[in-house]
Amino acid sequence: MQLFSRSLEKEIFERNLLTARTAAGEISRYLSDYMSLLEYTGEQIGLMEEYLGPGPHEHLELLVRRYKMLTNVRLLDALGVIKTVAPYRKDLIGLDHSGLSFIKKAGSSGRPSWSAVYLSSRSGYPAISIAAPYAKGILAADLNLEELQKITGVIKVAGSGYAAIIDRTGTAIAHPDASFVRERVNFLNLEMIREGLKGKEGTYPYVFGKEKNIGSVALVPETGWLTVVIQPEREAFAAVINVRRILIGLTVLVCAAALILVGFFIKRAVAPLSILADTTRKVSLGNYSLTTSPARYEEIRQISEGLNAMAEAIEQRETRLKESEAKYRDLFENAVDIIYTLDAEGRFLVVNEAVITQMGYNREEVIGNSIAGFIHNDDIEKAKEAHEKVINGESCSFEMRGKRKDGIYRWYSVINRPIAGQDGNIETMHCIARDITERRTAEDELKASEKRFRDLFDSVSDLVYTQDLEGRLTSANRAMTTLFGYEPGEFIGRPVSDFMKPELRPFFITEYVGKIKETGRSQGTSVYFTKDGRKLYVEYLSNLVKPEKGLPYISGIGRDVTARVMADRQIREREERISAILEATPNPIAVYDTEGKLLFLNRSFTGVFGWSADELAGKKIPFVPEDEVEKTMARIKELYENSQAGPLETRRLTKDGRVLGVLISASLIKGSGGKPRGMVVSLTDLTERKRIEAGLQQIQKMEAIGTLAGGIAHDFNNLLMAIQGNISLILMDIQKDSPFYHGLADIEKYVRQGAQLTRQLLGFARGGKYEVRPTDIGSLIKEHNVIFGRARKDIVIREDFQSDLWPVAADKGQLEQVLMNLYVNAAQAMTDYEKGETAVGGAIFVKTENVSLGKVQAESLSALPGRYVRFSVTDKGSGMDKATRQRIFEPFFTTKEKGRGTGLGLASVYGIVKNHGGFIAVESAPGKGSSFHIYLPAMEKEVPRETQRAGVSQGSIKGTGRLLLVDDEDMILDVGRTMLERLGYEVLTASGAMEAIEIFNRESAKIGLVILDMIMPEMGGAALFERLKKINPAVRVLLSSGYSLEEQARRMLDSGRCGFIQKPFDLTELGRKVAEVLG
Repeated sequence: MQLFSRSLEKEIFERNLLTARTAAGEISRYLSDYMSLLEYTGEQIGLMEEYLGPGPHEHLELLVRRYKMLTNVRLLDALGVIKTVAPYRKDLIGLDHSGLSFIKKAGSSGRPSWSAVYLSSRSGYPAISIAAPYAKGILAADLNLEELQKITGVIKVAGSGYAAIIDRTGTAIAHPDASFVRERVNFLNLEMIREGLKGKEGTYPYVFGKEKNIGSVALVPETGWLTVVIQPEREAFAAVINVRRILIGLTVLVCAAALILVGFFIKRAVAPLSILADTTRKVSLGNYSLTTSPARYEEIRQISEGLNAMAEAIEQRETRLKESEAKYRDLFENAVDIIYTLDAEGRFLVVNEAVITQMGYNREEVIGNSIAGFIHNDDIEKAKEAHEKVINGESCSFEMRGKRKDGIYRWYSVINRPIAGQDGNIETMHCIARDITERRTAEDELKASEKRFRDLFDSVSDLVYTQDLEGRLTSANRAMTTLFGYEPGEFIGRPVSDFMKPELRPFFITEYVGKIKETGRSQGTSVYFTKDGRKLYVEYLSNLVKPEKGLPYISGIGRDVTARVMADRQIREREERISAILEATPNPIAVYDTEGKLLFLNRSFTGVFGWSADELAGKKIPFVPEDEVEKTMARIKELYENSQAGPLETRRLTKDGRVLGVLISASLIKGSGGKPRGMVVSLTDLTERKRIEAGLQQIQKMEAIGTLAGGIAHDFNNLLMAIQGNISLILMDIQKDSPFYHGLADIEKYVRQGAQLTRQLLGFARGGKYEVRPTDIGSLIKEHNVIFGRARKDIVIREDFQSDLWPVAADKGQLEQVLMNLYVNAAQAMTDYEKGETAVGGAIFVKTENVSLGKVQAESLSALPGRYVRFSVTDKGSGMDKATRQRIFEPFFTTKEKGRGTGLGLASVYGIVKNHGGFIAVESAPGKGSSFHIYLPAMEKEVPRETQRAGVSQGSIKGTGRLLLVDDEDMILDVGRTMLERLGYEVLTASGAMEAIEIFNRESAKIGLVILDMIMPEMGGAALFERLKKINPAVRVLLSSGYSLEEQARRMLDSGRCGFIQKPFDLTELGRKVAEVLG
């Protein structure tokens, strides 16, 4: 009895614990739904902020309106500062919530977090705050827990039992007695609450007040709360107590009856029993007519009467038994089912008439034979298994095929029940077999029909499915399970939302199932995920089916359109890429149909020609000049006939009437079958290219002229050198009162003027810089302005100088020459030659500034990108037309009257600026003056200054020693040797490099200085210098050239023991330079 009671108690404990766990699961689902909603909203806001910029407030307001349990929804940035809140409260914007523990946890872990429970000041019910991180911050909200009161209210507990919810601190947050919740009653004093908060779920007895109760606790894993199921002990164990009472009463009754029987038999045992022997023998023989014993034997009389009564009762029972046996025999024999009894070895002991009528056997053919002989071979094992179960005391049922006498097999449903003997062992089994052949045939036909339907169902390549009204799949064809990668057993019974993104699952119920219930139909395309995580796009059509019998359900068909969606997306992306390429290309592009009407044009087309796409949509572009129509149409015809046509250089009109030179390339657009659908045309504006080509031609022309001018200047300097040298020698030999002296002096002066002229030619020819130093252009120009202002007081110079100009590497003397030429040119442009006066407002404007040229700006100026110092010289003179501007830098080109200009001033400016790595931009128009903008590269590092050697006094020009003079011009050798000998030197001469090497190799120890020409045939001065240094590394050299100081000569000077003298030079200058190098 005690064991039975404990079993019942354990079952009650487990039942209540299961109820508590069920409640915990419901609460977990409730909380997870709201957290998933918050996470989904956060993801949407993240996408909105990324692609559309800020603006999520409306999203939050919609969330608050739709879900009443959510309040105070706040969007926080990555630092935990509130950006917006719904409902909107201005006082909360900008508050820092990063210190709140649940916000901090969500931010650091990247996972959702829950706050502790608190009483809401608005509703008076418990509430919690939840936080879900998203890409750019955290989305937080307050969740009213009033709904938990409803969840616990629907949990049924027998009698007066109830369910409650306890938070992590042991405080009630849902309870049938609402005052416990409002007053925040704490139950940590109860052992079951303390144990439950430690994670130990179970059922615990406890006393509350004066009443004994049992409480079951289960954990809500997300929050650490407890669900508690409470039931008074008296109600929970009422059934156990009743069972105990019944068992005790039965025990008492059995004991009392046993005592009465013992007393009766003891009393009768002491009486004479011999009289009864005969009577009992008769009864045992079936004679139930007994005589009454004499009265003096009271005990015998009583026994006799009892035996008589017993005999009558036995006789009556036997009669009834025979009647019952006859009745059951009739039922047994006339039963529709086959009824039989088998012994322990499976042999027939008894069979009813049905064996004869249904199977055709007589009893003699069946009784004593094994049932195995009447069973289909394929069903023998099944029958043996059933036989074993019955022998082991189990009833069982199974189906088998039995053999009729005519050899035909019929299907039977068999039920076997064991019959035990007096010793408890199974001796026989009672069996009933029912013919189910027709049913099996119908079932087989039904299965065949179902198989045909299933084969058809599974052969459809589209997805075919049925669902209940909760969206759970009740069937799905093979195409659907294969597509999703699940076995049917894993797939059927699950809602389709299980295969969607978690944040979309709530919308599955509201938008899909809800719509079908409302309208009877839903159609669209949804995104799902397969078992292995692949994303699918499924196009579906679902309808509500309401059968005459049974529950309504959803039937639908779907199709995997992933490839189509991806292809559409690729097409859109390709179209967007093509559109982006067309819009980004700098060339104007237009697309036409076969009739020549515009389908598309890019921004560059609008920028160049002026028309927009809206203006010309579906029209022909009116930009072909009349004289270009025939050539254009011929090229279009060629394109359509041959599918290709070469580029066409032609002219096109702009919207404002300008004519542009363009280069046109075109290609056909072909449709299906290669049929032309139109053409795409790319136009290249040749205006800029032609301007650059013209500029390049001008530069090449100037380079060619400069090369020619340099050669002429070099040869001219050699001639002047011969003249200058001889004049210097003659002047040293005659007195000033000689009648020839003044003529010779004039010749020497004219030689110097010729030398100045060649210097200008060499400046134009970019023949080199004399002395390069870091130069402040501003200071240089200011100094020059003072000097020029003294000379030309009629000209006003206005300065606009930028401070902190970058330094440039320049030859100060050459830049002064540039300034002088530009100022003189400007002054002459503002002079009225007939009156000899300067025009009114005669002023030269000089401006300096630092400029940095980007790639585009530099290309427009035909220059290299980088840092430049620009100085501009502007006059208000007569200006120049385009033809003049194109020729102003050519040597000897001038617009001045004869005798007022040589045409070399601007040519030398051009050469000097180019030689400094710079360039010139000119702006001018007739009557509007001219501006020359000089760009010089700013220094990246300082240029080392040329070393100044100690000089000698002008009087100390003579010297001694052996010199080697090398030049390829005989006249230079002759005059040079004479001049050097006059200065006191012993002179060896060589007319070429090879002769010089031979002499120097022989006389190097005696030669103190080599004077060599830089430009010679076979081997130049630089190469000869290197050969001489190999013979004598300490060789001293004076370089002589008709050109100015070049880069090669500068490198030689930098190496030391060298000097430079430019032809032509006089005897005094030669003596000073030789003495300087010999120093």
